[in-house]
Amino acid sequence: MINVYKTETVILKKKVIDAYKNVSYTTVIVPARVERTTKWLRTETGELIVSEIQLYMDFSVNIEHLDKVTVDSFDHAVLRMVVKRLFNTNNYKLVYLS
Repeated sequence: MINVYKTETVILKKKVIDAYKNVSYTTVIVPARVERTTKWLRTETGELIVSEIQLYMDFSVNIEHLDKVTVDSFDHAVLRMVVKRLFNTNNYKLVYLS
């Protein structure tokens, strides 16, 4: 269902830490739907933060909080991920970016 709406591609930069604690990123190009609206979110500590970009992507995409997402040539941090379900199946992930 979400495949029809994935009209843009974003670059997912996965964080990789080697045995010597060196940080590097591997890049993966992922199709997604990008919404550019302002949303207020609460962190686990109750702090209010602003998300200006929301991504809708397949449930099978492996994304974590330490990863970065490049949208329109700018890197964004992952603020929150929500798995949306419909009829007891995982349909897509909603990812809030800074």
